[in-house]
Amino acid sequence: MNATRTLTTAALSLSLIAATGLGLTRAQGSTSPSAVGTWKVMVTDPHTPVPFPVMVSLHADGTLSETELDSETMEPTLSLGAWTVDKGGQLAVTFTSLAHDPQKKNLGYATIMGAAKLSADGKTFAGTSHGQVSTLDGKVMNAWDGQTISATRVTVSQ
Repeated sequence: MNATRTLTTAALSLSLIAATGLGLTRAQGSTSPSAVGTWKVMVTDPHTPVPFPVMVSLHADGTLSETELDSETMEPTLSLGAWTVDKGGQLAVTFTSLAHDPQKKNLGYATIMGAAKLSADGKTFAGTSHGQVSTLDGKVMNAWDGQTISATRVTVSQ
C-alpha cells in the first residue's frame, strides 16, 4: 500500500470517527442532539404529483451537501450550502446548485431555503422549504414555496 493511500485511509477513518461522535453528542449548552450527519429527506411539493427523495449531509463546520435526481434527466445533481441550528433544535438551511433548461443551457442558480425542527431524540426533523431560480447576475426567474420536508437520520446498520 503506498503512502498516499495510507494517509487517505487514515484521514477517512478519522473523519468517520469524528463525524459519528459529533452526530451523537449534544452541543454544549444545547437541549437538543446534534444535527450533524446524513439525512434521508422526503419533499412534498404542491406543484409536483408525488413526493421525491433527497439526501442531505450536514457537516460539523456548518456546510452542507445535498443530492437528488434531476426531474428531467434523472441524473444526480449536487447542491452545496450552509446550515445552522439553535439551542432549541430549530434548523435553518440554504443550498444552491447550478440550474439548466431542458436543452442543458446554463441558466444560473437554483437556491433552496428551509426551516425545520429537530426531534428531541435527534433521529428526525420536519419543516418547510421554498426556493428560486436566478440568473448568474442574480435576477430571479422563477420562485416557489409550499414544500414540506420530513427527514430520517442515516445510521450505521449491522
